[in-house]
Amino acid sequence: MSYIDIHDMPGGQRDHIVIPRTILAGLPETYPIWHAPFDCKIRDIVVVWGASLTGAAGNYTRVVVTNRGTAGAGVTTLATVNYNSGAVTGFDAYALYDPADYLSVDSGTVISITLSAGAGVGEIMPPAAIFVVYEGR
Repeated sequence: MSYIDIHDMPGGQRDHIVIPRTILAGLPETYPIWHAPFDCKIRDIVVVWGASLTGAAGNYTRVVVTNRGTAGAGVTTLATVNYNSGAVTGFDAYALYDPADYLSVDSGTVISITLSAGAGVGEIMPPAAIFVVYEGR
């Protein structure tokens, strides 16, 4: 009898986490969003905001995706997204991190996002679901 582990399955796996509405504009808030279950490659990270956003050049929120490594102390910025122009439609998917080459990570790697004011006091952000798509390596 043979067994198949989840990381042996073909195609991408998808995990998600829901983050709450930001409490106050202007205060940085950091959320751990993913913990690598095995050695794998991250294909992309997508956000679905629970309401529409309308950033402006003088007042917007910045979202930074960070690779914290396996000890949680890493500071490698994977992506920075500024919500400073145009409307973002609620309940529509938007890329936070979409690398040309998939990012290879070790089991136990932690990925986080930080919401902070990019300009002005920033916007109060609605709740969101963050999806991490990954595959075995």
